[in-house]
Amino acid sequence: MPTTLTYGRAETCLLETTEATRLGPQSAAQLSPDQIAQQIAACLEAPLAYPPLSQATIPGDEIVVAVEPGLPQSAAVVDGVLQALLSAGAEPEKVTVLVTDSASQAAQLRAQLSELGRDDQKLHVHDPGNDKEMAFLGVSREGLPLRLNRLLCDADFVLPVGLTHCHALANDGEDFALAPFPSFSDRETIQRLANTGAEEFPITSRPNRLEVEDCARQLGAQLRLQVVPHSNGQIAEILAGEASTVLKQSAKAYRKIWETATTVPAKLIIATIAGDEGLQNWQNLGRAIAAAESLLEADGSLVLCSELSEPPGEAICHLAGNEDPLVIEREIQKTQSADCGPAMVLNRVLQRGSVYLRSRLKSAVVESLGITPLESDSELDRLTQLLRPCLVLEEAQYLLPEIVEEEAADE
Repeated sequence: MPTTLTYGRAETCLLETTEATRLGPQSAAQLSPDQIAQQIAACLEAPLAYPPLSQATIPGDEIVVAVEPGLPQSAAVVDGVLQALLSAGAEPEKVTVLVTDSASQAAQLRAQLSELGRDDQKLHVHDPGNDKEMAFLGVSREGLPLRLNRLLCDADFVLPVGLTHCHALANDGEDFALAPFPSFSDRETIQRLANTGAEEFPITSRPNRLEVEDCARQLGAQLRLQVVPHSNGQIAEILAGEASTVLKQSAKAYRKIWETATTVPAKLIIATIAGDEGLQNWQNLGRAIAAAESLLEADGSLVLCSELSEPPGEAICHLAGNEDPLVIEREIQKTQSADCGPAMVLNRVLQRGSVYLRSRLKSAVVESLGITPLESDSELDRLTQLLRPCLVLEEAQYLLPEIVEEEAADE
């Protein structure tokens, strides 16, 4: 039967091939908008290893809800958190929602909250390049300064709202208590941590995790709300409680949905990046490449299907006009840029075979990076006829695939 690919917000591509193996998320329940609010209320009323929200705040507290990037159903989640805070006695004018997204995405969230009756909700977009927004929190155990958005440092109570991703899966989250750091830090810190963790992208390195833990401890943001993503921009589960406990439980829930396996490597891998504009970025493209990397034959080809329109960053631009992968790697390592990780994994895969990209970028931009742009469904269909076996990774930015022995796969 023909294979239909879905990527981006709702783009589809029909392939005539009948030999494509598909790997995607496991079946699991998805939360409706009403269920999102109900689950948030329930888990903040009885958090894991933490007192109820009503005991964590008092009337008059300045409260910041720190919404980390890439959150699906963000308006429904934020609305549910605000409902829970008000039920716990928070004063509406004392609550600020802090986001890292672009101005356009923040405007979209503001409009969605307005539709939900929250026209007056204070919403602030973090600007890592504005030193006036930053405050000195303290020093890490390595002697590095910890700088965060001033709203977080001045708040009486901070509630981080995060998305479980592969970077939180090291040791099932046991030794990695995420904080609003480095997402809400200054540009220099964000770029430094991206650079030092580039080799292990998308997993965060141990030194980075220690710095994040130091920030969480000094900020005192021990209560955390964590979202476990499902397919098509939906939510599978929401957990709240003491940070390390929540991350451990959310990592297990994430693995149940996104772990998958195949028995043989593929000559052609098609990796889709699904979701709205907020998910169509180089970070998720890099995660998709990393998911495909271990499944690709030595001289295999990789196709990335996305609606990416974000221009390549400083690190990725090092791939342009340079054919020596070792030189490119050294240049990436010297770059203080948040896209070091995606650049590193892209450089590796380009040395193994061809990389093709379906996106909204201009063809000349894509070609300058050593990537072949795909302009039509028919071009992709021809590739599937020429290169076999073909493997499709659905929503590859979340997927955790591996190659296993046939006996293990049958189990």
